[in-house]
Amino acid sequence: MPPFLYLLLIPIPFPEVAAIADDPSPGILRTNTEARGVDCEALSAEAARALHPGQVEEAQPRGAFIESQAMTCRHRFFKNGERSPRDEAILSRLSAITAQLASTVAATAPPKLTWQVESYYPDSAVASKIAFAAKVALVSRGQTVSDRVPVLAAGDLLVLGQQPPSKAYPLACARAFAEGALRDDEALMGVALIDSRETTLHAGICHRGSWRWVE
Repeated sequence: MPPFLYLLLIPIPFPEVAAIADDPSPGILRTNTEARGVDCEALSAEAARALHPGQVEEAQPRGAFIESQAMTCRHRFFKNGERSPRDEAILSRLSAITAQLASTVAATAPPKLTWQVESYYPDSAVASKIAFAAKVALVSRGQTVSDRVPVLAAGDLLVLGQQPPSKAYPLACARAFAEGALRDDEALMGVALIDSRETTLHAGICHRGSWRWVE
């Protein structure tokens, strides 16, 4: 008998069956190969509801058949071994890296700010993952996070592209505030790879036109 047919012999409530179907870990309904093609991060219930309003159910009562946990998952853009060693090194520790950066940012920035998050990384797919992980880390620490990012004029982007990182970030911050892309009650958390030889990330804060590195 195929393994999945054994489910029919167990009286499991329908919501629990749905939970099993959504579980990204390898098991009856998902092979090891399929599971390795998905990147998942565990979230607190509060962080999950803040990032995905209306999509996260209330916690199950004690004694439920299955203990559930909020997770966010994305299918990998590349198969195992196709990423560069630097990308793999950063992505394999992404939750820990962004948690440390978010803790430092939250501890050193003024209170009651709305955060925008932007990632500066050579690979756009990896940059997207970094920005999302940083948002989750900020929300988990009680910070308000916006989906917006500052948009600069084409002329500004042309000039910034010709500057080294040490000058580009402060200049971009000043221009974003001057053009109204960031208000007084908003700040930008920038997560960046400064040196291409590094396998870690750094964070800076842009607030009221002033940029400073915090990690």
